[in-house]
Amino acid sequence: MSYLIPQGRKTQMLADIAARLPVITGSYTLADNTAAWTNIPTHAGWDATTIAGVSLVYAITRGGNPEVEVGNMSIAIRSAAVAEGPLYVDSVTTTSETGVALRGNVSAGIVKIQYTSTSTGSDANLQIIEIKRWPVP
Repeated sequence: MSYLIPQGRKTQMLADIAARLPVITGSYTLADNTAAWTNIPTHAGWDATTIAGVSLVYAITRGGNPEVEVGNMSIAIRSAAVAEGPLYVDSVTTTSETGVALRGNVSAGIVKIQYTSTSTGSDANLQIIEIKRWPVP
């Protein structure tokens, strides 16, 4: 026995599956010695009116013999503010810190990830994989 799924329903089913898959959000260069919180360059962010939260896995590398930091970041989003969830390092594969801090921030209704960095003489590289988005109920 075979079942025919209407094209519109098939399209919606594929969209639902795709929404559950991790999305490689990108690779970004973070400038050395950035004391003020700064938006990650070229990262589009998320619309605070449609997304209630987002979970990310990230990796930061820095230096010629790079320090590596791997972690998870969860951001709970409200229309006017971000309650930054746990930002923690799951595992550190180096003997020294990367000197990069991350946080979530809302500006003009868009949630952005911001960073600061210490002065080491080297820019850092940030790779982000988006794991999950929660729509506004």
